[in-house]
Amino acid sequence: MSRYILIADNDPKWVSRFEKLFINKGYDVLCANSIDEANEKINKYNIGLSYINILLDQENDTEDGWLFDWTNLLSNANDKKIPVTVITGMDKNYAIENDDGGKILLTDKAKEYEVYNFLYKNNIDHNRLIESTDIYIKNQVTGVKLTMKTKILLLAANPFDTKQLRLDEEIREIKINIELAKERDSLNFQSLLAVRPRDLMQEMHNECPDYVQFSGHGAENGIFLEQNNGKPHFVSNSALEALFKYFKKVQCVVLNCCYSEIQAQTIAAHIPYVIGTSFSILDKAAIIFSAGFYQAIGAGKDIPSAFNAGKVCLSLEGYEENHPTLWIDGKIAS
Repeated sequence: MSRYILIADNDPKWVSRFEKLFINKGYDVLCANSIDEANEKINKYNIGLSYINILLDQENDTEDGWLFDWTNLLSNANDKKIPVTVITGMDKNYAIENDDGGKILLTDKAKEYEVYNFLYKNNIDHNRLIESTDIYIKNQVTGVKLTMKTKILLLAANPFDTKQLRLDEEIREIKINIELAKERDSLNFQSLLAVRPRDLMQEMHNECPDYVQFSGHGAENGIFLEQNNGKPHFVSNSALEALFKYFKKVQCVVLNCCYSEIQAQTIAAHIPYVIGTSFSILDKAAIIFSAGFYQAIGAGKDIPSAFNAGKVCLSLEGYEENHPTLWIDGKIAS
């Protein structure tokens, strides 16, 4: 019996593009442009996966009524064991008022209904989407649960004739924290030492990372990778900007190196979250921040919360000054 892909969205252009993507890969696709229609499809067909817009149009035009209908739709999918990916073109921090007059994030509300992934329309990797769908559909008969993994890529360089850094220790600490994390199955951590420019491009193409961290030596006008002979190779701020203008899928860039504030500000014009420093950072402090940051990511925290967790770890270890800076959508976070 065929397993359908359900696409529930009220944007016809986006639905058409998404529908063609799945049909070209041999899937049977159902479309719905309202909550009522989506519920009807869920009740009638054998659906393997569903993609549901976070603001799907429906008849109830009051905010409370809409939220009730939308969460009932998620509950209906849960009851029938249909995995849900919530899709949205809005800011991930979109919130509405609850009964107490406070604010509730729609993403937090969705997580109450075992939503297994959030998909942002302006940041879709079609290859990863199809790959994860293929795996999930094939494994449903065995009861295997799929999580679309967040990919973290750490690129490190410590050329000859530069101060030696404990990059191996930093990588080890991050790996340990991810392995111990409750969300470890949703994270894929990869690292590469002695990075040359060609390695940088190859790894970015191969991994399609969500997070990119550079650890090594920096200057106000760029960072240092390595040449074939191990000597320093300087990469300018403009080259870094071109890199992340090209790889727009990246959600967060961490520049864990000295004097990286200007680079971070430049990259922040293209990447939602960027972390950098305006000072010379001690090797030990760099390790502590990285470990604390990814420990929080592994606990399911968002990037601003993980950034603050990294700063708390620095303070607890006695590094209470000269903390890194976070840019969100091109602006320094308060």
